[in-house]
Amino acid sequence: MRQISNLQLMLTRRCQLRCVYCPIVKRAADMSARTLDRAVDFLFTSSAESLRLDFTGGEPFLRPDLVRRAVIRAEKLSAKTGKKISFYAVTNAIALKRELICFLRTRDILLELSLDGGRRRHNRFKRPAAPGLDPYVRTTAAIEPLRKAGLKHFVVMVATPENIRSFDSDFEHIYRLGIRNFDINYALGCLWEREALTGLKGAVARICVTHAGELRSGELCLGNFGKRREPALLNSEVMVDVDGSLHAMSEWMFESSCAGAAPPFQLGTVYGGGTLNGITMNKATAYYTLLSVSRGNARIKSIIMNNIKTGISFSTFVAGLKRRLFPDAAGGVE
Repeated sequence: MRQISNLQLMLTRRCQLRCVYCPIVKRAADMSARTLDRAVDFLFTSSAESLRLDFTGGEPFLRPDLVRRAVIRAEKLSAKTGKKISFYAVTNAIALKRELICFLRTRDILLELSLDGGRRRHNRFKRPAAPGLDPYVRTTAAIEPLRKAGLKHFVVMVATPENIRSFDSDFEHIYRLGIRNFDINYALGCLWEREALTGLKGAVARICVTHAGELRSGELCLGNFGKRREPALLNSEVMVDVDGSLHAMSEWMFESSCAGAAPPFQLGTVYGGGTLNGITMNKATAYYTLLSVSRGNARIKSIIMNNIKTGISFSTFVAGLKRRLFPDAAGGVE
């Protein structure tokens, strides 16, 4: 059984964007300071010696005050317990201001930036919640400040069956922006037919052939060659919702597909007196959660099974690419 050493905090359900493939229901709900404190404390109930606090949403940097509060509290607990602490944030970077960058630059934090290609392609899939916002312009404007501050970051490109034909050219566009750390995700919650999956594999293969030298030298890093857990749908991480309830990450994969329905179950709350060690999560429990989410819905169940098979097929393909690129180094670029 995998020891849980990280905790996802949904700081807010608000977001400036309405990404077409995001399953999270957006609404005006933020985590309270009291719940945040309890969530940080809950992470430190894990017996792991190295812990990670993850900020997500919605857009977590819409609440920079909560980010600061969580980081400071976690660092104090780290000093008290001797446990190592690091941080992770999933962000569109639109609300990432200079003051917060300065605060984070001395911390062990990794930023996951969501960027799908050039302006037209990115804005097609990252739709603004309010008129007048250009998602591509605002997100790419953050790249240079992050680089200058020395903040670790990488770009996640989400492939969908609709953007496969331009995927490698979209990759090249982002590469020209100076990004050298990538993760390629296939969109979850949609059906991947054989033709689309074959197209994605072909695009990734062309990217790797084009940049084989940079990949081997480490100048370019592809997170898919690292310690990525597949299939992605069977995510066994634990999330704290804005109200303090604890859930399996996989529970939220189809939240928007079950509009108005309550989550099938929760793992407890940060107020419940339990510990992170007391939560059992693995691929099997994630699968059980997904079956509960489907509630007999044949369409959702078919997508679940399709996404699991897609993940297995794609990860097998990526493993083969890795062996070809790094025949003399089993660890590749990890």
